[in-house]
Amino acid sequence: MQVKVYSDKLTKLTTDLLVVTCFRDVRPLRGLASKVDWYYGGILSRALIEQRFTGDLGKMLLLSTEGKLNIPKVILLGLGVTSRYGYAKFTTASRKLLSALKTIDIGECAVEIDSLGPEKDKKKFRAVALVEAFRKGEGRSLQKKPLDVTFIVKENEKAELMQKYLHQKSSL
Repeated sequence: MQVKVYSDKLTKLTTDLLVVTCFRDVRPLRGLASKVDWYYGGILSRALIEQRFTGDLGKMLLLSTEGKLNIPKVILLGLGVTSRYGYAKFTTASRKLLSALKTIDIGECAVEIDSLGPEKDKKKFRAVALVEAFRKGEGRSLQKKPLDVTFIVKENEKAELMQKYLHQKSSL
């Protein structure tokens, strides 16, 4: 698995699939999920309002982007309830996500990382730990072909730190 970090505009991102996230108990949508929702006229919000998607841990909703973005597909990934969310829950969600990705047969995906750590655990719940949790999930997914992952980080400074960490990790 090749891992990259991206911090530019969503409209400039090119990948096979974008993964955005939401918690069961946080409304309105936040982060990239809210941007995708806006681009598509509230399609994700309607799915939530109509209870077709709840945000339960590991549950997913697949959306075809119909050419509005340079990304053919988007997955909304549920992270469960914020008070119960942490590293173990993220590892579970990433394992379920990677299992689903192998059935979609893609070679590259981008994952929003800023919304994955709950606010109360920001110091413990570092983006680097999320990368490691995702790698653990990837290792158990029995992916038939390598999956390249781009983690989307909105702060340039955080993106640079993550990129440096990943470079150091790959050179060991």
